[in-house]
Amino acid sequence: MVKKYIILFTFLLPVMLLHAQTQHWDVGYGNHIKESVKTEGNDTARIDLLFTLVNYYLDRNIVTDNKKNLDSALTVAQKALTLSMQIGDGNRKNESTRLMGSVYLVAGDSVASHKCIEQVLNYFKSRQQYPQMVNACIKYARAGNRASFHNLSIQFYERALSIATTHHLGDNEIQIKSFLVFEKGAMGQMEAAMTDAFKIVNQYKKSGRSLGMVYCLIATTYRYRGDLKTALNYGLASVHDVELHHDSLVENGAYAELALIYDVLGETEKSVFFYRKTLAARLKKPRKEEFIYRTLGFIAKDLIKLGRAKEALKEVQEFQKAHPPQSASGEAFCYQNLAYCYEALKDYTRAESYYLNLLKSPVAKVSDEIGTLAYYDVINFYLLQNRHKLAQYYALKVGSRNTSLDNIRNYENLCYKIDSALGNYKSALYHYGKSQQAKDSLLNQSKIHEISELQLKYETVQKEKDISLLKKDSQLQRDRATQANHIRNITFACIGLLSLVLVFLYKLLVDNKQKADEIDQKNASLNRLIAEKDGFIDEKEWLLKEIHHRVKNNLQIVIGLLQRQSSYIDNEVALNAIQNSENRMYAIALIHQKLYLSESFDRINMQEYIDDLITHVKDCTDTGGQVIFDKNLDRIYLNVSQAVPLGLILNEATTNAIKHACPANSAAKIHIWFRQTPDHYNQLIVKDNGNGFDKDFDFTAIQSMGINLMRGLSKQLGGTFQITQDNGVVIEVKFKTEEFTRAEY
Repeated sequence: MVKKYIILFTFLLPVMLLHAQTQHWDVGYGNHIKESVKTEGNDTARIDLLFTLVNYYLDRNIVTDNKKNLDSALTVAQKALTLSMQIGDGNRKNESTRLMGSVYLVAGDSVASHKCIEQVLNYFKSRQQYPQMVNACIKYARAGNRASFHNLSIQFYERALSIATTHHLGDNEIQIKSFLVFEKGAMGQMEAAMTDAFKIVNQYKKSGRSLGMVYCLIATTYRYRGDLKTALNYGLASVHDVELHHDSLVENGAYAELALIYDVLGETEKSVFFYRKTLAARLKKPRKEEFIYRTLGFIAKDLIKLGRAKEALKEVQEFQKAHPPQSASGEAFCYQNLAYCYEALKDYTRAESYYLNLLKSPVAKVSDEIGTLAYYDVINFYLLQNRHKLAQYYALKVGSRNTSLDNIRNYENLCYKIDSALGNYKSALYHYGKSQQAKDSLLNQSKIHEISELQLKYETVQKEKDISLLKKDSQLQRDRATQANHIRNITFACIGLLSLVLVFLYKLLVDNKQKADEIDQKNASLNRLIAEKDGFIDEKEWLLKEIHHRVKNNLQIVIGLLQRQSSYIDNEVALNAIQNSENRMYAIALIHQKLYLSESFDRINMQEYIDDLITHVKDCTDTGGQVIFDKNLDRIYLNVSQAVPLGLILNEATTNAIKHACPANSAAKIHIWFRQTPDHYNQLIVKDNGNGFDKDFDFTAIQSMGINLMRGLSKQLGGTFQITQDNGVVIEVKFKTEEFTRAEY
């Protein structure tokens, strides 16, 4: 069980503990910085560019897993150090040393890195710069996490906490304590981690600070204990805090945990929704490609469960085209995801080809959890194809690796199935027994384990007697084997027919049952979470939130229907119309999603809403990464009757700007402002830098559906709508409301 926790935190920690400061890691950006270093004449500016280049190589190392990037990072850091010493700049010399320490640590040289960090801390200490000391300890601890030096990370987090406490620097206290909890989890110290987590919750739950990271740890632990109800409560609490406080440091971990919980609960639609949010969050920062493509694989497998294998294949192919793998592990998981899809589509030749490419990759050659699972996928594939000899070949090749109990159980169960199919009954019984032992150990119930072991011994003796009798009469053995095959085939056929009937009945009943279950579950989880904060929740508010939730779900169904319809349309005009309708439905659905997830059931935080909507529009439009959005958004709250038309106007304006105003194969910029004017008007401006219209063009003559829609919605707001030209097209909407609120920080 401890191994499972270590594996889990190895998966979660690197994607949760990266600093919120994002660095570019594409090759073009790196080349641009290199050229800037060559041409920069000012020494201090050149040193700062060298710092940027070091961080570029560190980020590049995460994505590509190529150690040459660390060599380059160290060389650049040494150049920065030399230049800093030449001009006598102590602060930049210190920063150069800190970066060298991080590079050494990620490269595995803890001795050299420790020497660097001590120089940095002594520099800050001599100047009594204690906040800088705390930040340096935190950055070094995170670098330790990247290099799997978890003991060292714990040491420096504790050091940062000690300095912060001694000098009354409380701003970082909760963050440092949260990091400590996760490092203990990564070390397998789950009891200590859980104890500390609940202490943090009790101490800070009324502080107004985000507890998303701590709630995520608690949810993870309860999920592994099998207490899914409690896990769901804390998973929802984690996402709530992350979205409330815009905690980008934790968002992908919180979304990932909630997706996993819904996956185990069998709520596959919700699981897909949160896996997609996880994937979007993980693309914002540099991280190992295996985390990106494994998340994509979870989405594909869940879509396959829902009977949407074609959609899964399309999503996998489009994602891999937009984000081609840059590392061996990334390429391996691409093979795995494609194999899942083609297997589900019964294209077994292609599926087998991708599975075999997966086994040739470095991922499968490592005897860890992920490499072992790659072999298990291939063995299962051949078992389903009734190609038992090949399944046996790969089972013998991978062996029972020293991995988690769950995988040992899976391995023994696979061997049991293979031997049963091949008639190796004695070996099958042996593997069946080993599978049961692993299952009992996994459940950690000693009494059940003892009873099962005694029962297993009894069944083994009885079946060995049967086997000895069968050996005395080989003809009888063949007859019985033939009969068993006939019975098995008939049973499978009956099960198939019965499954079709059950699926038909299930589709008739699923809506009512799902809604009833969802209401019960939401009621329980909301009562628990909200009771911690307020003690109770007004029944009317809860009902209104539930209405918003149902409206959002119904709109998601409409979006899904439109998406399915689009796959059958060849006419480009009709396809564009349906895709535009999808985006409009999403703009409305996002309003209701924000309402039922927010503390207030009648007002929308338009700053968050516009940010999420623009991200969606950009993801749904093939921009090729050429469009830059410049957003200037006040934190303004509007009710739903105003937020819906404003969201539709913004969707139309940005979509039109991307499609018509952005020149092909060149950078385009779209400015979006939403602010309160001095005369208390709400002002939305969308401006692009495209070619615009002809000089004498009459804007009032435009009669397209999108423009007419924006005009009508502006009237619905009681405001004005205006199109002008200023080095591109400018769309402006102004309206005034009686209730106008700007959030206070």
